[in-house]
Amino acid sequence: MVSSRDSIFKAIEAEAKPKRIFVIKNGEGKFILVRDPDMTQVERKLRSTRMPMLLQENHLTTKRQLEEDDLVELVPNILYEVEFPSELGVPGEVGSVIKLTMERLQELGLLKEYLEVRAELLHKDKLPLLAKISQEEDSSYKKLVGTVYQTSLTRNPKSDPGSLHLSSLQRRQDEWNGKSINERLMKLVSKATRMVIPNIRGGGREERWHAVASMTPYWDDNHETSSIQLNYTPQATSVNDALKKFAVGHTDSGDDPTGYSGLCGMSHFDESHFAGRFNLTPLGMTTTVGKCELLLFPAKLWLHCSSGSGTYDVSPNDPRRLQPSPLDHLTKLPADTPFMRLNAVVFPNRRCLNPTWRQIHGELWTEKGRSIYPSTAAHQEWMMRIWIANEAEITHWLEKLAAEEECPDAGKDTVAFRISFFRDHEACGPALLSKATEFMTKAFRSQLEQWKAGNNLRAKASDEQAEKDARDAGLDCEDAEVKAQRIKKEKAANSKARMAYSAQSHIFPPVERALANDYRRLFAWLDENTGKLRYPSEECTTKTLEWCDKPNDEFKNLLKKAEYLDCGSRVSNAGGAGGAGSLIIPKVTWFNPDFHKEFDPLTDTIPGNPSWQPGALGGEEADHKDSNETRKWSHEQAVWEQGGNGVFRDVEYTGVDDYWSAAGVDEESNQIVQSGEGSMISQAQHFAEYEPWLQEDYD
Repeated sequence: MVSSRDSIFKAIEAEAKPKRIFVIKNGEGKFILVRDPDMTQVERKLRSTRMPMLLQENHLTTKRQLEEDDLVELVPNILYEVEFPSELGVPGEVGSVIKLTMERLQELGLLKEYLEVRAELLHKDKLPLLAKISQEEDSSYKKLVGTVYQTSLTRNPKSDPGSLHLSSLQRRQDEWNGKSINERLMKLVSKATRMVIPNIRGGGREERWHAVASMTPYWDDNHETSSIQLNYTPQATSVNDALKKFAVGHTDSGDDPTGYSGLCGMSHFDESHFAGRFNLTPLGMTTTVGKCELLLFPAKLWLHCSSGSGTYDVSPNDPRRLQPSPLDHLTKLPADTPFMRLNAVVFPNRRCLNPTWRQIHGELWTEKGRSIYPSTAAHQEWMMRIWIANEAEITHWLEKLAAEEECPDAGKDTVAFRISFFRDHEACGPALLSKATEFMTKAFRSQLEQWKAGNNLRAKASDEQAEKDARDAGLDCEDAEVKAQRIKKEKAANSKARMAYSAQSHIFPPVERALANDYRRLFAWLDENTGKLRYPSEECTTKTLEWCDKPNDEFKNLLKKAEYLDCGSRVSNAGGAGGAGSLIIPKVTWFNPDFHKEFDPLTDTIPGNPSWQPGALGGEEADHKDSNETRKWSHEQAVWEQGGNGVFRDVEYTGVDDYWSAAGVDEESNQIVQSGEGSMISQAQHFAEYEPWLQEDYD
């Protein structure tokens, strides 16, 4: 039986020219993304997984080639902003995209630190050290994850409670200067986001940050990001081999849908290597991967992937080679630096920005947790906000623990019990959180095991282990259908237990709020320098109490805007909203292998090389030479400044004053895209407008 979804997919394949999900229009100093209002989410999802073969080329593409596949080359340093229907015209920016070049980063005062972090991460000893630590912590790390490293807060979806915890590299941060690197990366991306994304703290974001105690470490003014991932690929290594599952097209399903990821392109290649492209497939948008750039985009909403990285397949003088930046001289590294693809991704983990007390590992209440915050004050205030946001549940478990310890008021008079620990536990908030977490975790896991035993279910370690056990016992391997049913039951068992606990967590009786100063006293701490008690700020306490106890309608509206843009996480071939399962739709479809490959130097423009002027000298060889000389002069101009006697001196890095403008973008290369050709898909084939987002994190 062919599902309706398969019918849609076949209709998309049959189109002479792909239809755009988003039309891009010119605005005042920015570009506007306008979603096709008639396209269902199922259709948007299927279109997002189709990628033109052109994106695999190992050189820059021409405007003619991009237009053939209805692609757009992203124009750097200009904001791409979404236009929403009037009913969603509420405050708060969602879905925007911008790429910042080295020149723009220098204008913003961020380039110097960016380059320092890059130099440290690319040091010849850094990757071997990260690999060694990760392998010591998990012997199968490289096999499963490759050279992808989580360096800050992370989530283990198989660990419940306590799924939010420090990564193994974070726990051993002193061995590789991790605290300094994480702090600088997170501060850099958070600052850049605030500078270039309008109203980034509007739309109820700031209220949400206080009310749910978002975990945004390393910098006092960081409210945007929580986690860091380093993606290394040696130049001679396949990206798929190095990055495993992270190499293919995907959305970051564990990210906050209203947040922005910062992709810091820190690679170091030799002159023969093309860094490739980064593609945002729902937008039909691609961008060349330049040296030392920062791309800000919502990784939860826009399916993305890299492509085209490899040895240039055009001659050294060909204008389809990427030009160096006028600031390229600032990126020089020691001669023994290995050639390496490196993307440092700073992102907003959804669970970290909207945590619950039960998810937080007990180590976060200790000195280990203190290590990711810029000060003791910031750590204490975060723990106080967690307490206030989850007070009913924390009180419940503390009271059960106290009852076991035969406390007089526990289990009899909750009000009296709460008054007593506010009165008797000044500066003991972290210790109480630790005790409550330990007791709750023990109780929950005991409950889980009892439930499994009562239902005669035992979760297998893995499919591979189950088959190995069968062979060792002299039995045939499990029939595929039997195995599928077994796995389904095991997942249902775990899910049911978690659902039972989750339901329980919502029926804790509400507690009457204490005074602001009661919470401040509970989370006081001893100042190391003065020996006196210090307290969380009154402003922070008051805001948390105010915003924790009332609905955040602005943020709910912001989520609706994100849902309007959502193109789905991935294509699943299991049965579901599309009806019967699909045997037709692949995970990713590469189309149009017969694209126009010839380059005409007399007429072709190159959006990734805006200084190239076709036909300037009337011949292919001359034009190539002209482009190369232009590129060389632009680069040398930034390195040298002529003195009064014809003597050249170095131009030093001093910030904005020495900023050299990059070559202007040719107006023709901006590629303002009009509506595509009519779709062959009947709009009568509608599905639900939105699919529920997946719960698992991509980490």
